[in-house]
Amino acid sequence: FYLDRPFTCRDCGAQAVWTAKQQKWWYEVVRAHIDSRAVRCLPCRRARRTALAASRAAPGANRLGDEVAWLRAVSAAPPDAQTEARVEAALRSKWDGVRKVAIEVLGRWRRPADLPRLREWAHDESLGRWSAVRRAAAEALAAASNEKTT
Repeated sequence: FYLDRPFTCRDCGAQAVWTAKQQKWWYEVVRAHIDSRAVRCLPCRRARRTALAASRAAPGANRLGDEVAWLRAVSAAPPDAQTEARVEAALRSKWDGVRKVAIEVLGRWRRPADLPRLREWAHDESLGRWSAVRRAAAEALAAASNEKTT
C-alpha cells in the first residue's frame, strides 16, 4: 500500500507531497525502480522538462544520436571510401552504443574481409560476457554464416 510522503523540492526548496495515487502510478504503471522517490515539485518538474527539451533541440545537441542514425542509414548500401573511413572512426569510438551500431553495419555489408574482425570482437572476453559490442559481433557473424549455408 502507499502513503502520502512529504518531501522538500530539490530545486526551489518548497514543501510538497507525493501522494499515494502518484506513487501507485509511478511504481505500477511506469514500473520505476522501487527505491526512486519524488524530489521536485510539479512546477520545477515542468520547468526542468522544458529546459531539457530546449537543450536537446539545439543544433549538435544529439551528436551520438545523429551518428547512430547516419550509421544505420549507410548500412543498406555498398560503402564508398568516405563512408568506410567514418565507420572505421565509429569502430574506435569510446561509446559502446556507437561501436555496436558500427559493428552491425559491418555485419550488414557482409564483406568477407570484415569476418575476422567480427570473429575477434565476438570472442573478446575483455569486453565482458554481456557486452553489447560482443553480442553485435556474434549476431553479425551468425547472420554471415547463415547466408553461406543457404
